[in-house]
Amino acid sequence: MNRIKVDTDGLSWQPAHEVWPWHRLAGIDASAAPPAPGVFVKVLCRPEDGGGCWCALLRFVPPAGRAIRISAVAASDEEVFILFDSSDRDRSGSFTCNPDGLRHGNTFVADTIAFVHYHGQPDQVLKLEMTDLADVAP
Repeated sequence: MNRIKVDTDGLSWQPAHEVWPWHRLAGIDASAAPPAPGVFVKVLCRPEDGGGCWCALLRFVPPAGRAIRISAVAASDEEVFILFDSSDRDRSGSFTCNPDGLRHGNTFVADTIAFVHYHGQPDQVLKLEMTDLADVAP
């Protein structure tokens, strides 16, 4: 067994669809980097690194006046810890565990960074879209 140690400050944010193609958000420049709008990732470990799991930082940056809405089915047990949420909702510090097979979703109204641990395969994303803030319940 090998220990995995990553300096996350040394990793660049990359468009999430470059790692997981189903994380492509229509209507934005998919090659941009934050703080441009989009969904971005810093991969911390992959199954082939040992342990058979994915660990990543996911960053959701909605455009002004819009939100990013995602709905998915957990393809393995998934743990999500919100590290940073710049919205007035400030969900920083919240934790969610989605068991394998659970349909779930989230709406990001401002720049948000989450640590995500997939025990096996990453989520099967059903929908990833932008919506107007006016259409998002408080």
